[in-house]
Amino acid sequence: VWTGTLDKLLAYQHYLHRVDDDSVVLILDAFDVIGNGFDAWELLHRFFSFRVPVVISTEENAYPREIGDNAEALAHTLHDLGYINATSQPARFLNAGGVIGMAWALKRMRR
Repeated sequence: VWTGTLDKLLAYQHYLHRVDDDSVVLILDAFDVIGNGFDAWELLHRFFSFRVPVVISTEENAYPREIGDNAEALAHTLHDLGYINATSQPARFLNAGGVIGMAWALKRMRR
């Protein structure tokens, strides 16, 4: 039974318990996925080209709208830590609808 967006995060955590640490995990929302014609090998190539263990999609607006102030503060904190460039990137708010990463790193983020 779907009770809200927190269900998605709980499902991610449940799934990660069953995955080997050296696996690449791809998590996508079904409602905002657009296929652009490349295959899984190209997706892996693009992921590894970032040379980081986790890539998370971003968006221009914080959702839900009620978290706008907190999301803006988080974007600036991530900028200060060197994770994102919040000053020049219009899409600076994390979006859990698109995540790819090494299982060990995703498990570490969960803690």
